Amino acid sequence: SKLAIGAVTSPGRQVHATITYKTWFDDNGARLTTPRTTSETIKLLVDSSEPSHYAGEFIVNADKGISEIVSIKGSTKNGSGEDIEEEAKGYPIKVTGSLKLSFENPGHIDPNGAQVAIVSKRFGGKNTVLSSDVPVVVEGLLPDSEYGIGFISPKSNTWDQKEHVAVQSGLINEVTLAIPVSAMF
Repeated sequence: SKLAIGAVTSPGRQVHATITYKTWFDDNGARLTTPRTTSETIKLLVDSSEPSHYAGEFIVNADKGISEIVSIKGSTKNGSGEDIEEEAKGYPIKVTGSLKLSFENPGHIDPNGAQVAIVSKRFGGKNTVLSSDVPVVVEGLLPDSEYGIGFISPKSNTWDQKEHVAVQSGLINEVTLAIPVSAMF
């Protein structure tokens, strides 16, 4: 995902945005038990059609393990060279999580058309239609420890079910679903 960041100020300025966020990883990429707070500063570029408008993007993906955007602060210098800083409203915000679905398929059954329903009683869910048994990542799930997963064959038979599946902000949790050998018959 990309977080679009914009600012409006006088033309011809150097404009930056500092994004403070919580991540599940340390500086070396090792997974932590609880998220730590860190920040990253990006340069905002002038919009050629609007010289007083500046924009940039901040990548929010599972590789960074970002669980929450804590704040965004824009900064520049005024005409006298003094620092000006303004914080965006509406933060902090939680980041969604993802589930990586892998499949045990000992009978080598074609799952084309099978459906996986991922449902939270509190937040709703998502359906995914499969075209093969290659692992698939379902993104944009709100954090919850009570997701249920239903794995339904192309002929509407239940192949597998999981309960109490956790989705954590900013992470990809993995679940393996089974295609029963009996589905061949």
